[in-house]
Amino acid sequence: MSGIIVIGGGIAGSAAALALHKAGFEVTVHEAHPVSGADIGAFLTLASNGMRALAQFDAAEAVAAEGFELIWMNVLDAEGAELASVPLGDVEHPLTRFRCLRRAELAAALQRELSRRGIAIRHGARLVGVDDTDDGVTARFTDGTSAQGELLVAADGLRSVVRSSLTPDTQPDYAGQAVFYGYTTEARPRTPTDGSPWSGAAAPRSATRCHPPGRRTGSLVFPDRR
Repeated sequence: MSGIIVIGGGIAGSAAALALHKAGFEVTVHEAHPVSGADIGAFLTLASNGMRALAQFDAAEAVAAEGFELIWMNVLDAEGAELASVPLGDVEHPLTRFRCLRRAELAAALQRELSRRGIAIRHGARLVGVDDTDDGVTARFTDGTSAQGELLVAADGLRSVVRSSLTPDTQPDYAGQAVFYGYTTEARPRTPTDGSPWSGAAAPRSATRCHPPGRRTGSLVFPDRR
């Protein structure tokens, strides 16, 4: 038995492992998905507080190397007329600016930091159960292997096996929202203003767009429809 077991090597699990490692704990990460370049999930935007949180365990620079920065926001009405244009977050330093990137890019950057710092991450380790005793905790996996530790951190996603083991009657509920997401490699000339804009339309069915200097990426969010 040794240290802390993290179940799930996604964004939350990798970030938790990096923070625990910096605090001096021995930690291992067990991730269900195999090593692959799969584009899992849509895109997201890290605000300045998120970038500062990453900096606390020295991961802000690695994440800032992915995606593109956003330094101002344009708010439009339903007809496309501009209602407001305001700066986004702490724009004075490149490691505290808003960052727009694909979820898979963020997860991959954090996993690379795990490897760089010598933190063990085992891929293809899909959890099936957890045994919690006075002597510690044991995680059991589909391939028949197990891992023992003093503490287990559950970061195994929406359908968490850990949560089901501890509270079997608790399951997530659908919130009624759908997100349509996509991106292309279509080039767009860089605007004279430094950085990239984030645009939001003030309408019952809103559209949000993030435009990097060299490509277009965006999503449409319809809160009232599937």
